[in-house]
Amino acid sequence: MLRIDWRRLILGLLLVPLAGCGGEDAAPPQVPQAPGALAYEPPSFCFTGNQEDKTLTLYNLGDETLVWDPESVPAGSAGLQDSVHLDPGFGFQIPWTWTPGPGPYPILDSLVVGTNDPLRSRVVIRVRRDDPAGTPDTVAPDAPILFAPADGDTFTLAPGQGGNVAPIGFAWSALDDCSGIARYRLEIATSPTFGSTRVFSADTTGTFVPVVAEDGDEGRAYWRVTATDTEGLQGPPSEVRTFLVLPAP
Repeated sequence: MLRIDWRRLILGLLLVPLAGCGGEDAAPPQVPQAPGALAYEPPSFCFTGNQEDKTLTLYNLGDETLVWDPESVPAGSAGLQDSVHLDPGFGFQIPWTWTPGPGPYPILDSLVVGTNDPLRSRVVIRVRRDDPAGTPDTVAPDAPILFAPADGDTFTLAPGQGGNVAPIGFAWSALDDCSGIARYRLEIATSPTFGSTRVFSADTTGTFVPVVAEDGDEGRAYWRVTATDTEGLQGPPSEVRTFLVLPAP
C-alpha cells in the first residue's frame, strides 16, 4: 500500500525554501527532465491591503533552453517586462510590483507571455487586487500546476527495507490566494475518475509529498491535487496525471 516517506518529507522541508531576491536563479524541483517542461508558480496573483511586492518563479524542467517572452503586462506593474532565457534544469525568480489605479475593486488584469515550449506556447497569469479596506474572500483557489512526476512516468520496485519499494516524489506549484491557502490535498487512485478507486490521500500545507510504492501497488495509477483556502473554499482539481508501478525484476 502506498505510504508517505517521512524521511524524504522532512528532508524536503529543509530544502524547499528558495534563496535570493531580485532576478536570481532558483533551484528547480527535483523531477525527471522531459521536453516541453516549462513550469511556473504561482499561476495567479492576489494583492490585498497595501501589498505591492510579489515574486514569480520560473522553472525549466526539460532538456532544451526555454524562452519566456512577455507580450502584455498588467498596467502599473514593474519588473515583468523583460524576456528570460531558461537553461535546462534551472529556475529563475522575477520580483515585481503592481500599483494599479484606484478601484472599483476588485481590480483585474493579466500577464500574457509567449514561450517556445511546444506544450505551453502561451501563458496567461491573472492578477487581482482586492479592496484595501478588507472584504471576505469569495473566490476559490486556482488549480495547482503539477510539477512531478511527469505524466506517464514509470517506477520499478526494487529491494528495500521490508520488501520491494519504489520512492515517488509528488510536487506541484504554490498558489497565491487572497485569504491564504489552508491545505493542499494529493489524491492517488486506480481510475482517472477517482471516487471509490482512491487508494491514497494526504493533506499538506506544502507542495511536496514523498510516497513509497510497495509490493501490491503494481499497475497504473492516477493523481491530482486540489487546494482549499482559509475561508474554506475549495478550488478545482489540477489536471490528472498517470504513472506506472512495475514489479521488481
